[in-house]
Amino acid sequence: MGDFNYPHNDWVYVTSGPEARIKFLDTCRWLNDFAIAVRILEVVKDKGGPHKEIYSYVIQELRPTLNELGISTPEALGLDKA
Repeated sequence: MGDFNYPHNDWVYVTSGPEARIKFLDTCRWLNDFAIAVRILEVVKDKGGPHKEIYSYVIQELRPTLNELGISTPEALGLDKA
């Protein structure tokens, strides 16, 4: 049994990789929380550290989901400029 007892956001079934991020983004959309979705993408970018190719790969894998859910990347929103 997971944290919420809802199959679409049950933390027990979350795995690593793009599939986990897709599940998180789907849950953010279900909750109608755009800010958390963008924050997840920021965390993915930060976790990549100096390895820019990791973030590029993850965004490439998430692009269909981002387009389907109408979620913008931090770069598209101008949040990457500090």
